[in-house]
Amino acid sequence: MGSYIHRFERYAVLQRWKKEDWAVYLAALLKGRALNVYARLAPSQASDYDVLKQALLRRYALTEEGYKQKFYESKPEKGESPQQFIVRLEDYFL
Repeated sequence: MGSYIHRFERYAVLQRWKKEDWAVYLAALLKGRALNVYARLAPSQASDYDVLKQALLRRYALTEEGYKQKFYESKPEKGESPQQFIVRLEDYFL
């Protein structure tokens, strides 16, 4: 989910979408557990991108502590270049 949100945000910025519309665009792409998270938010929360993002990250245990643990346990993946590994590690700090 963390990579998915990161990719979504990059795409939204490149498309020059207004941030107040991001929640609507993201909601249209959600499936499964992520869609359930969205459906259980109050309408005012579901339309707030930052609230939706935090709810999704909590559901997938991507909290500050979770990212800290991922950082310390990270190793380069098979076929991952050093530059890709560095970018992945930097993403844990975002």
